[in-house]
Amino acid sequence: MDKADIIIRNISQLLTMDEDFTIIENSYIAGAEGKILSYGPMENITNIHLNENATIINASKSSVIPAFVDPHTHLLFDGNRANELVMKIKGYSYTKIAEMGGGILKTVKATRHATEYRLNAILSKRLKEFAYNGVGTVEIKSGYGLNKEDEFKMLNAINNPTYSLVKIVPTFLGAHAIPPEKSYSEYVSMVKSLIPEIAKNKMAKFIDVFCEKGYFNEEDSKSILEEGRKYGLIPKIHADEFSDSHGGIIAADVNAISADHLLKTPKEALSEMSKKHVVPVILPGTIFSSFIESTPDIQSMRELNMPIAIGSDFNPNCMISNHEFLLWLAVYKMKMTMEEALKGVTINAAMAIGMDQEVGSLKEGKSMDLIILNTKTYTDIFYEIGKPHIKKVILKGKEIK
Repeated sequence: MDKADIIIRNISQLLTMDEDFTIIENSYIAGAEGKILSYGPMENITNIHLNENATIINASKSSVIPAFVDPHTHLLFDGNRANELVMKIKGYSYTKIAEMGGGILKTVKATRHATEYRLNAILSKRLKEFAYNGVGTVEIKSGYGLNKEDEFKMLNAINNPTYSLVKIVPTFLGAHAIPPEKSYSEYVSMVKSLIPEIAKNKMAKFIDVFCEKGYFNEEDSKSILEEGRKYGLIPKIHADEFSDSHGGIIAADVNAISADHLLKTPKEALSEMSKKHVVPVILPGTIFSSFIESTPDIQSMRELNMPIAIGSDFNPNCMISNHEFLLWLAVYKMKMTMEEALKGVTINAAMAIGMDQEVGSLKEGKSMDLIILNTKTYTDIFYEIGKPHIKKVILKGKEIK
């Protein structure tokens, strides 16, 4: 039997995040070489053999959950758009702010001026912050370059982080906005022209598109995603954030792994997504930071038995890196159950980025990514609003310090 190099014992509640939401009380979990070796009730701990220098953690009066998985971020960019908060408070819409020189294109300008070295430093700082907040796996999109040189610069930085404990899944989001130097049709053609090289060099796992009025229309969104799939990139889509742009239907048509936002997606489209096993990714932080009153149709997703995932949508318009805050929003703003919310930031989020065989739940052979809470029961996370509940974070079997 393999010897454990880390063991956490006397756990009050161990939430494995399996389909049945199994909770093992008075339990332990052991790992070796970054993987989960075994777990179970404390009475079985005598079966575990430890390395001479094994780390032993006493988790008395603590619960343990899988590390968070973030399936939707724009974590890499340069620049600052704090001034837009004043505009949002005054009632200016996302579209109006963009028309006034803010929004995505303002961030594009700053990111284009940044060197790859600077982008690596920015990304490293944000990854460390995510790790301290319990995130073990994160999807990161390009989309603030909007030309070949700068999209590739972003993807190179995403694929070569200087901070290595957080797992990264890269997404090509060239179809994020239209740069000022290109016409719409010219830019759509350019995005498609980059796909073969990105796929050949394994620069991205996914391809994404912002399907919305003023950005990319239904026909071109579908065409870009189909072109990506032709070269082996898996489709994702920003769908129906401001209006029913038929993004949910497109997601089903192209067999996307996920459709994200979904504020205006009708139940009929959700049903089509469900048939094709498209994971719905909701972004409660964006709703909060954008002063949006509407929410996704959680009840229909629930009735369709869809695995609802939750992402941060970390971007210059939504600077949220605290995933406990997302849990509070999911429950108190969207009326998700506590169990739905926890699955949303763990196993369902992993499904939305094709990582559910590696992360998102506590199971033998999976990555030993977990959070030790400073509370005996997981329900206290939701009950004690605003209080930090993370005591320790373990990623790849190592404690984050």
